[in-house]
Amino acid sequence: VKPPNSPSRFRHLISRYRGLVALAFSLCLCGALAQPTQGWPEELESLQEEARAMARPVLLVFSGSDWCGPCIRLQREVLTDPVFVQFAAEELLVVTADFPRKKKNALSPELAGQNRLLADRYNPSGRFPLLLLLQPDGRLLGEVADQVVRTDELIGRIRELRERAVAQSYERTLALMGSRFELTVVAPDPATAAAHLDAAVEEIRRIEGLLSSWDPHSQTSAVNRAAGAEAVAVDHELFSLLQRALRISELTQGAFDPTVGPLLQLWRFDGSLHELPAQCQIDSALTLVGSRQIVLDEQSGTVGLPRAGMRLGFGAIGKGYAADRAARILRSRGVSSGVVNAGGDLLAWGRQPDGEPWQVGIADPVEPERIFSWLPVSDQAVVTSGDYERFVEIDGRRYSHILDPRTGYPAAGLKSVTVIAASAELADALATGIFVLGKEVGLDLVDQLPGIECILVDSDDRLFTSRGLELKPAK
Repeated sequence: VKPPNSPSRFRHLISRYRGLVALAFSLCLCGALAQPTQGWPEELESLQEEARAMARPVLLVFSGSDWCGPCIRLQREVLTDPVFVQFAAEELLVVTADFPRKKKNALSPELAGQNRLLADRYNPSGRFPLLLLLQPDGRLLGEVADQVVRTDELIGRIRELRERAVAQSYERTLALMGSRFELTVVAPDPATAAAHLDAAVEEIRRIEGLLSSWDPHSQTSAVNRAAGAEAVAVDHELFSLLQRALRISELTQGAFDPTVGPLLQLWRFDGSLHELPAQCQIDSALTLVGSRQIVLDEQSGTVGLPRAGMRLGFGAIGKGYAADRAARILRSRGVSSGVVNAGGDLLAWGRQPDGEPWQVGIADPVEPERIFSWLPVSDQAVVTSGDYERFVEIDGRRYSHILDPRTGYPAAGLKSVTVIAASAELADALATGIFVLGKEVGLDLVDQLPGIECILVDSDDRLFTSRGLELKPAK
């Protein structure tokens, strides 16, 4: 586990495709809210001593007890609720800065002066009601409420701010599924973070053992070995993933296809290909490609490939699925905020320790070093496919490793596709499919899918977005 090593704010930039789109997380290394350095006003010595002696967070309540309707309701319905009273007695020091207007409710000059000092320091705009949570030394942890809320909501918000005050971001980077995985969790201490990260890594390795076509012991390899001979019984997990993959293949008109393996073997994007495959070779490989040829038997839980030489592969959906599963494991363990970056298939949930959302930086396609827009991401996946990852150059022309399963040739026209969706699995598969479909068809597809957005960069470095996505210029 790598704990934060600097009190300053930094941006962890991951160049995903030669600067066309950059994924970045602005992490607050100190683990607390951005706070004013000032604590209690010096004049309030007795209040300072009481807060520090109790060593509890301070709930500072700004109220107008005889003129502010919401303040009166908040006091009557929440702050005097026995549930809250008991919670406050056990965990807080409650300080009320009241500003009554009626003469009969006038405060003593000493108390009125104290309240003015508190307002000058913490509520200069004069908002009522306003509830703030402070550290014992008077530094601000955050705003709790500025309106009437339920008792459970108020208690939950206070606890959230308290946890955030001690939380930090912890990271682990390692090679899994043939890619660089970067896992980030927000946790209160290194030991807790390490346990969470261990569980996530174990889950990713389990999925790798299930889906890998390079591992001879995986169920995927068993299906491929039996191609043209017999169907193979697989776990329900793999069967369900394949069912979803086939639905996405149909949605993308075959542009995403988990049986593209024979074409990938032909094109050899490992540096050993020096001339284009012959058309007859491509035509022969195409007879082994096509998701509609896969035979699924739901009753027996078997998967069959009817032709010898067919290959099933999860390369364009597996990392996204692994990111989803790792995030699910972490959330089930109580990790309320984190990021799983599976070689560019990124899933983020919750918020950074400072309360800000995770940020995805979109780089200017003409000036790749310049971020022109920051996209806040929470409970979303952001996945990019592009021709920067693997390619071959033959006779001065560059061929992307993303193949069109319908033609047998590398897809052309786009440099990168970034898809934003609730699921990394879905975003992963759609990014590949849209890359193959091209700009016009790809954008038209995304505009018809609820909850899905995309960013495209074409071969002329022009940037396009789906209809529902607005990129605001970075400040």
